[in-house]
Amino acid sequence: MTVLTKPHILHLTGCLAGGGAETILRSLCRDQRAQGYLVTVIYFYETRGSKAARADLRQIGCCVYQINPLMLLIRSDLRQQLMQADILHTHLLNLEIYGLILSGLFKKKWIASRYLPLITRRRRQLINRLTLHKADAVICISRTIKNFLTDQMPAADKCHVVYPGLHPQEMIRRQQGMDVRAVYRLGTNPFALIPARLVEQKGLLSFLEAIASVETDLKNWYFIFAGSGPLRESLQARAQRAGLNDRIIFANYRENIFDFMQQADLIILPSLWEGFGMALLEAMHFGKPIITTDIPAVREWIGSAALLVPAGNTARMAEALKKMINPDRRLELALRSRQRAANFPSWRTAQQVTGIYEHILGQGPTLSEDAVCSKNLNIGSKPQIPSGHCLF
Repeated sequence: MTVLTKPHILHLTGCLAGGGAETILRSLCRDQRAQGYLVTVIYFYETRGSKAARADLRQIGCCVYQINPLMLLIRSDLRQQLMQADILHTHLLNLEIYGLILSGLFKKKWIASRYLPLITRRRRQLINRLTLHKADAVICISRTIKNFLTDQMPAADKCHVVYPGLHPQEMIRRQQGMDVRAVYRLGTNPFALIPARLVEQKGLLSFLEAIASVETDLKNWYFIFAGSGPLRESLQARAQRAGLNDRIIFANYRENIFDFMQQADLIILPSLWEGFGMALLEAMHFGKPIITTDIPAVREWIGSAALLVPAGNTARMAEALKKMINPDRRLELALRSRQRAANFPSWRTAQQVTGIYEHILGQGPTLSEDAVCSKNLNIGSKPQIPSGHCLF
């Protein structure tokens, strides 16, 4: 009788903290370690929050290396990790060129995770054309991404939809017990949190116009933008012209974003496009009312748990903001939000990824769409939960 051993997984990523993709990766690593997998993480760039994320991953038994990309094949310890790994798993499109090269050099199975449904830069479009068809499997965090990729590559059967889940330890790690109202002197006034990078994708300029158009209706509301990015100066200038400087707070990137989410009266994500919208799932785990945009990658999973408005539509966003003044309306959405979040535990994500690993290693059955991604987000019997895990 052949005894199957747990494969050694090597994750390759750009950074450990800063956005939804990094949160998904850290949660996946936690669950893989809980299942007994050997996990190595190699990342290239330090960002705010990387130090704490690195320490947490090492504490649970992951090998973690931060290196210059040019040193990847030069350092003997990293070459040893690559030789010992059974699966090379890359995260984000820019890392796929490394997946292509390393999987060929070291004869490894390669899985690529995709987090966005659009490729806007020419360099990334070139990487997409050169690399993705060589991967053994592609994990898409939404059907929207899979639909996009199947138009780009002939091997559609390589693409598998796996919705993200959020690990409870990630939520705990990023809370610091900060009293947001006290720090920003909000008093008892309600505040909305916009947990987004300050980039064009997030639709923030038109969102500011929506706030300005209903300013008198929201005269006691504050809006906290928790993120950094190149649009900060433009957003500040527009807020000043609209006379909103005293009501709009730019808090920069916040490692303790869950302190803000837990205390917020409303979460708003006015994105023009997303691959999934991880910040929305995080807010739902706190049972928060949500306004977000009616874009395919959000619509497919969020259901009626949020108030959806057309992307970039200032008038409709303004109407949604006025609706959320009503506490009963916010409570109704908050209840739906918490209920919906229960369909996205991280152990299910890890289980589905494990099925893909086993399949490409020849240790598991042929995968179908239903075997990887639940059509109603709640199918199948509840699997055995690894020790130390809890359900949301």
